[in-house]
Amino acid sequence: MPRKTVITAYNIRSYQIDGLDWDLNPTNHFFKIKKDGKERELSMKDYLKEQYNTNLREPKQPLLYVNFRDTRIYLPTEMCREASLPENFTSDSRKMRDLQEHKISHPEQRFKRIIDVINKLMLAEEFKQFEVEMKANEHQVVGKVLYPP
Repeated sequence: MPRKTVITAYNIRSYQIDGLDWDLNPTNHFFKIKKDGKERELSMKDYLKEQYNTNLREPKQPLLYVNFRDTRIYLPTEMCREASLPENFTSDSRKMRDLQEHKISHPEQRFKRIIDVINKLMLAEEFKQFEVEMKANEHQVVGKVLYPP
């Protein structure tokens, strides 16, 4: 069976899952962290609260794990989202057609979509509130092309 790829909601990283550990959960899995030169031990539940301001709804959930080099990384199942498409997705022609418009390969179309996103962001109240300014045409560069003599 192929390994599932997940994306964590708290740090938006992707991992390929190797298994599920039913004996560990966010309250009984501890690890050491260094902060301000001091080393201390924290449970995964406390770490997520402190580092990402995230409260787990199910603190007794089993942990997913990833084997990375000589270390095993544990992830709370509640905070992981599957990153791949469902198996039957590619057999549905309607879904595939809808997906095609997002798989833009032509550079001009891709650039137009980027400009559209920038323009939408510039209209957002948050940008106005903090006086953030973005220019959609910053990609334009004026220069002189020198040819070898």
